[in-house]
Amino acid sequence: MEKTQGIRYSAEEWHEALDRAGDLSFCPIDSQEQAGPLAGVTASLYEDEADKDEDRLYAAITVAGGLADEFDEDFLTAVLRGHDDNDGKGLSERAKTYVEEKWPDFPFDEIRHPDGFAARHTLAEHERWASSQEGGYDGYVYVFNVADLIVKA
Repeated sequence: MEKTQGIRYSAEEWHEALDRAGDLSFCPIDSQEQAGPLAGVTASLYEDEADKDEDRLYAAITVAGGLADEFDEDFLTAVLRGHDDNDGKGLSERAKTYVEEKWPDFPFDEIRHPDGFAARHTLAEHERWASSQEGGYDGYVYVFNVADLIVKA
């Protein structure tokens, strides 16, 4: 398989490669041969690093794009490996704790999207979030620990 290591691409290029790889059922060989090296790498990441979760890979590309204008396979792999496996249930719990501490009498059930609320208000400095391809807070919210990727000024 042709390597792309060290070659940097924009988030838009990665997202396009994800779409092309998806059209080819995420087969790394077919993706590379029919859609190019980046689609092949994206299909491999889907299998090897994203646990065959297309939305997680989409979210990781979005997060990586928020950290760097262009990034390579190693950078994206590091973002994927920083995925918080507890993001689904953990975000709602974070939101509830935050609301109870800040506004004890606020009716938590009135918050339409607790995951989105938590993503906006409770993440640590080293955490980044992105939603699934459905977008916004209506989709699943993924959280990534990117402490090792944040450039200290």
